[in-house]
Amino acid sequence: MDEAQLDHAASELGAVAEHSKDRDLVLVARLRLARVQIAQNKPDSALATLGAASDAGAFAARCHEVRGDAYYSKGDKAAALTEYRSAQSAGGEGTESGLLQLKIADLLNGAAPPPATAAAASTPASAAAASAAAK
Repeated sequence: MDEAQLDHAASELGAVAEHSKDRDLVLVARLRLARVQIAQNKPDSALATLGAASDAGAFAARCHEVRGDAYYSKGDKAAALTEYRSAQSAGGEGTESGLLQLKIADLLNGAAPPPATAAAASTPASAAAASAAAK
């Protein structure tokens, strides 16, 4: 995506997050907005966006994982690891457990791939392939 597309996505998602009366839709919009903000190299904005989603309910695991990606983007690997572990503990729908385990393992090994690269792997098998290719 180019910068203009990211800006447009951020604008649209921000409007949904701010104006929707559907709580679940607001949470999904905030999660997606935070991912866009990370792609825009705005991890602090992403953390602020997710901070507004304090009662994430069924989306708690996803929120922790995206927070971990934001912290990783900032270079704070310890905070990223804490968030990834919280996501793993929260479990639930929406987390790719194999991918999450890969992120945790890579941080523990000190050779973590950028979250955008890890997020592109959509299955545990492709995540494992990405890990093998990175080594």
